[in-house]
Amino acid sequence: MSEVAKRYCRALTETLRTGNGSSGSMDKYRDELKSVVDVIGSDSRLKAALYGPVASKRDKAAILGEISQKLKVSPHLSSFLSLLARKERVDQLPAVLAVFDQVALEAEGGQVGEVVSADPLDAKEIEHLAQAFTKKLGHRVVLRVFVDPELMAGIRVRVAGVTYDGSLKAQFGRMRERFMSASRSTTH
Repeated sequence: MSEVAKRYCRALTETLRTGNGSSGSMDKYRDELKSVVDVIGSDSRLKAALYGPVASKRDKAAILGEISQKLKVSPHLSSFLSLLARKERVDQLPAVLAVFDQVALEAEGGQVGEVVSADPLDAKEIEHLAQAFTKKLGHRVVLRVFVDPELMAGIRVRVAGVTYDGSLKAQFGRMRERFMSASRSTTH
């Protein structure tokens, strides 16, 4: 994630969280932001115009204004989109969306963790893991999911700076350490 996207996202979530006359949940704003990113991403000409260098700031702001009207996004989000156009940062929208969940979650006292599995996990497994860590840590945990075949089997979860490693690769490593430790103690 780019630092620019993080700064813009934090500014947006702080504005939305403190209210400034707005009403609605962070989920609503996230859905609106996702809708805008999806609309832009679904049209290659629109994407080129907004994320590329050819269109002017004014043109980008006008296009985003039209998208905002059609999608009926909140005034605060519409203003944010206009700000991105004026600052020539519209290309950061997908990255801002990627950071939004993490920032909103942290603002609500939750945390983002990551789960790495040897094989792809289904949505039910991911939700079960997230609920288990939410219960264990006493606050909401959302997991980003990655696949790493080098784990051989099992999963590795990292939340709040702590790694819980149940992968076959880690188990082999622990067995190797015990074996090496046992062999050193029997040779002395």
